[in-house]
Amino acid sequence: MRNSLQTVMIILAAAFLIAGCSSNNKGGNNSNRSPASNGGAPVGAVANSSCYNGRCLQTMPFSQIVDPQDYIYKNPNSFPYPSLRPQYQVPTHMIDLAYVNASWPLSKSFTVGDFMDYNHGRYAIFSPAVVNIMQDIQNDANTPIWITSGYRSPTHNAQVGGVAWSRHQYGDAVDFTSPSPNYSFLQSLCLKYDASFTLIYTNHIHCDWRKYPLDPAFYGSNAIHLNSLVKTTVVPPYGHYGTVKVPAQIVPLISRDGRFVRFSVTIKDVDLEGHLIYKWQVTTALEKKLASSHSSIELPIAQAPYKIDVVVGGFIHLQKTWPAQTN
Repeated sequence: MRNSLQTVMIILAAAFLIAGCSSNNKGGNNSNRSPASNGGAPVGAVANSSCYNGRCLQTMPFSQIVDPQDYIYKNPNSFPYPSLRPQYQVPTHMIDLAYVNASWPLSKSFTVGDFMDYNHGRYAIFSPAVVNIMQDIQNDANTPIWITSGYRSPTHNAQVGGVAWSRHQYGDAVDFTSPSPNYSFLQSLCLKYDASFTLIYTNHIHCDWRKYPLDPAFYGSNAIHLNSLVKTTVVPPYGHYGTVKVPAQIVPLISRDGRFVRFSVTIKDVDLEGHLIYKWQVTTALEKKLASSHSSIELPIAQAPYKIDVVVGGFIHLQKTWPAQTN
């Protein structure tokens, strides 16, 4: 009898240990994602949360983040264009990715990890409106879209060579590509869905919605007041907030021997993070047509004057006559 009881106790102990190991391993290896478990994803809206198609992620006050040195934002009053300063506010709330799983879906095609990567910083923000727009672009493109960069903390932005005022820091910018990229078509979709700014690079496209109203989930009650300062004519579902005018110009440089002139483009205060595509179209004095896809074009002065037309990144369109015609 005693031996039978001992046998039963051993079997029960073994079963308990097996069940415990099975429970601890539930959800699989998540070492490359945020430390949240795969289960228990929040769904319903709660106070201080940002909601993505019914999935709500709780936010926390910006003042309570544990590594503030990685989230030092520039003063919006120092942004060079006063009319857009309301769009460059410091967030008041952020999502703590330690309690979020990167695999949780935010839309039909995109997950948390597509826009907010724990490996690049514990805290993040990203506009639910832009998530929805990217889903619409995905639907229209009829091809997979791979997001290469979403939210960046100020520190991570500096590490990857982002410009000081990059919209990636404000949660409404996306860099993406696709298996067989037709970047001109993808850019047209961004503009269809009211992107404020977009550029085509040789290996990806950047689109952002910097003129869109700020989300109160990340910018607090002041966001409503700040949004009223952005003069827009709202036309549902996305509105028409307009594109950003880019300060750029065609710059000539005459060679030392005086035989050639090289034209290039200077662009100011723009998120340049790679090699842009160029499309030069030049007409000579004898109406000869010249074209180039390089970042600059060199021409013999003897064939001047030139009528120059260049499109940079599929978005910045410049025209110039050289030498300038005078009356």
